[in-house]
Amino acid sequence: MYLESDAFTVMYDPDQCNVAVIMKKIRGLGYQPQETQLPKAGDVSESQEKKPIPQPVAAVLAEASDKDDLFLLDFHAKWCLPCKKLEAEVFSDPKVREILKTVGLIKVDTDRFPKAAEYYNVKSLPTLLVLDGLGGERFRHVGPITVEGLIGEVENLGKSDEE
Repeated sequence: MYLESDAFTVMYDPDQCNVAVIMKKIRGLGYQPQETQLPKAGDVSESQEKKPIPQPVAAVLAEASDKDDLFLLDFHAKWCLPCKKLEAEVFSDPKVREILKTVGLIKVDTDRFPKAAEYYNVKSLPTLLVLDGLGGERFRHVGPITVEGLIGEVENLGKSDEE
């Protein structure tokens, strides 16, 4: 069975398990697993080099005043349960709302804006990206994140700008 729309990510400790064992277990469940390397922050895919930045991101970046502006892109979908949990437990937190005053938040519904997800090589949801005002990727996180984790990452981005 091949369920492209039901893709999922498996995170594991390489000291406890190896890829071959994981792949065998997934095949045993009836799936056809593929090993994919997630892009690292700062990587530019071929699609980014050749194509203009898609909406809704392009409109926000057009209004950026300089490279020091930071924007958090939240790639999500209405059907994504981890996305709903992120919205309810992390983005609604008062501490997160406060720190997001320093970083613009761009909510990107991947069903409405599939070209934006493709452009930024989003393979799993939720995916969070932080871009600078020129569109350069400064941070990427795939999957759930805690309030403290998100605040820490945004604060670290601010510190690296000051140094």
